[in-house]
Amino acid sequence: MFMRNLSHIVFALCLLIAVCVSDAFAQHGRLPVPLPAPPTKPAPGDESAPTMKKPETVSVAPARTRRAYDPAHNTTYVNVEITLIAHTDDHPKGGAVAFSGREVTLTFQLAYRGAHTEDMTAAYLILESTGAQSEADRFGAVKQLEVKADAYQYDYARVDYQAGAALLTGAAQANAPPLKRETLIFKILTADLPQLADANELKLQAGAETFTVKSRQLTDLRRTLANGGNQ
Repeated sequence: MFMRNLSHIVFALCLLIAVCVSDAFAQHGRLPVPLPAPPTKPAPGDESAPTMKKPETVSVAPARTRRAYDPAHNTTYVNVEITLIAHTDDHPKGGAVAFSGREVTLTFQLAYRGAHTEDMTAAYLILESTGAQSEADRFGAVKQLEVKADAYQYDYARVDYQAGAALLTGAAQANAPPLKRETLIFKILTADLPQLADANELKLQAGAETFTVKSRQLTDLRRTLANGGNQ
């Protein structure tokens, strides 16, 4: 009887020791939930260090894409507008913002049959020049547009020319000098568009003036040709 009780006591002690050891391992072996590391202070000269330097001015303006449906002609137009020369805004003391200088834009206009952009029927290049009315006509004598796309060259005949007063919107109009806008329209072959869009650089010769379009300014045109203007 004594030996049986002794074995029970030994067994109980072993069990108690095992439980204690197991609990100790559980407490010391369990990994704590990791806390987020505090942000490190960047070293001077580190690229990730904050700086008060202003971002560099982008040398070329981005394109703007506009889409509109003309129910009268059952045609959808997608315009990809690229700024070639940007005007400046004068801020006269005590006066409204005024248009200053000259602005020239190039528009790729794509025409699609119907209310969708799946069946392209025509394409145009449109040059617009806006400046002071006192300046001589810039585009009036231009009858042809020469376009160099890398090693390729295209010649497009003028199909329309328009000239008239240009009106500004908002507060700028009240303090704006008389402005004139000239518009040149050239019809191009739709088959030429892929080569024009994929060019590293476009050189446009309009009379005595030459304008340059960079590849990144053609990004929206490439996207439009790929998906039909469905942004």
